[in-house]
Amino acid sequence: MTLEADLIRCADAYCAAKGIARATLSTLLMNDGRSLERVAIGGSLTVRIWQRSMSWLSANWPDGEPWPDGVARPDPQTVVDGPRHRPRGRPPRHADAAREVA
Repeated sequence: MTLEADLIRCADAYCAAKGIARATLSTLLMNDGRSLERVAIGGSLTVRIWQRSMSWLSANWPDGEPWPDGVARPDPQTVVDGPRHRPRGRPPRHADAAREVA
């Protein structure tokens, strides 16, 4: 299986357990209600987005629901997080860097 297929299997199992639409979960995971559907029909995603999504699903998996067979589950205690959006052309701002300049 591909990373994309694993993500869709987990996402669909999560949606079924919680009674929510795939678009709702897509918004929670990727801030875009259509992203999971695009992946489901053959689109791709970055490894960072896959890691962050799988990490979130693992940490928020419904109690008593089995994790999909054949899909490696990330450690629920290790949440992968990163910036969702960064303005293009501008480096991230760091308070330490500003203090060094001053």
